[in-house]
Amino acid sequence: MTDVLAQLLPAAFRGIQFPVIRMTMSIAHELAMHTYWGVDGARIEATGLEPMRFTFTVPFINTIAPGKKERWEAGRLYPYQLRQLLDAFRKKADGILQHPEFGDIRCKADKLDFEWEATRRGGADATVSFVETLPPMGERAVRAASPVQAILVATFDLDASDADLRALVPDWPQHRTSFTDFARSIQAIGDQFTVLQYRTAGQINQLLYRCDNIVDSITRARSATTWPLARSVERIRSAAYDIRAQIVRLSRSISVYSVPGDTTLSGVAASLPDQRIADLIKLNPDLVRQPEIKRGTAVRYYNSNLPV
Repeated sequence: MTDVLAQLLPAAFRGIQFPVIRMTMSIAHELAMHTYWGVDGARIEATGLEPMRFTFTVPFINTIAPGKKERWEAGRLYPYQLRQLLDAFRKKADGILQHPEFGDIRCKADKLDFEWEATRRGGADATVSFVETLPPMGERAVRAASPVQAILVATFDLDASDADLRALVPDWPQHRTSFTDFARSIQAIGDQFTVLQYRTAGQINQLLYRCDNIVDSITRARSATTWPLARSVERIRSAAYDIRAQIVRLSRSISVYSVPGDTTLSGVAASLPDQRIADLIKLNPDLVRQPEIKRGTAVRYYNSNLPV
């Protein structure tokens, strides 16, 4: 296919389509520069992507015919379609930009320039730009990574640069299992509610011990180039302490109740004195997926809530 651009979506903002003869997209990283006394160069840290910017060159010329997928009316680009786009552009709220290549993108209207020329009698040219924006806080679930996820990301970074780190740190500690596999074993325990607290606490202590060994090795290496390693280790330690704090808060022992007959979640809560339905759901998330709890179902509960 030679005319691949014919397959693109029509350009539109807030549902108002417009023809395009040129479009550009800009994407860039937010970069923080860290310099050190007596050290040439700098450490550049990427703190995230800047919002994407989209710019379109739009001919509101009435002699232009719409393409196969375009729905604006020929002969009415100027001034009718131009005025509609202008009205949509003046609104301050977020709007959906239908980008011909990337589809729907939530954007803020950025800038709209018109240019009239006496030599072009069929209308006017415009340059219009948009900036990508995140949804309002009330419309999106903003979730920070869990401590276990933070550990997985940091341990993956450590294992990926293992060979380079051994060259920088001569006495890099030797371990039978990789950091990533060790972190996944902690995640697996968290996914099973049977052993839970005590076994996870032991794994966390082992992980912190590994981190302490690495910190000692870094200190002895005395190399300014080990900063990525030090940062990953600090992330692991911070997340590990968070998990250990959670274990302390949730250190109530767990027992299992076998349902004697078909019942409901409320019926189970009534059979277990001082039990909250919210706790039962947290320990048994599958119970909310069925209207009835069958006889013989094993239901976990916090027995620390029961009278001794």
